[in-house]
Amino acid sequence: MIADTIIVVLVCIIPAQHQDKNRFKDAFEKADRQFDIELSELAKASEESAKSAALKTKREREEAMRDFCDFKALLKKMSYEGGR
Repeated sequence: MIADTIIVVLVCIIPAQHQDKNRFKDAFEKADRQFDIELSELAKASEESAKSAALKTKREREEAMRDFCDFKALLKKMSYEGGR
């Protein structure tokens, strides 16, 4: 019980220590802002490249299918034969 009292008295007597300013806080916030900017630019570039790739793939697929087979004529023939 005496030890508890001594600790309480010491805590009350010792002045609160001043907290030093974190010298890395500014550097961290600057790097964090730069990362956010780069992340948004990467997301935008990724979206644009995905759209471009999708359009290119669509054009190539349509060209390949056109050269491979005329599906409209094939479907017309199948529907004609199915009607018999």
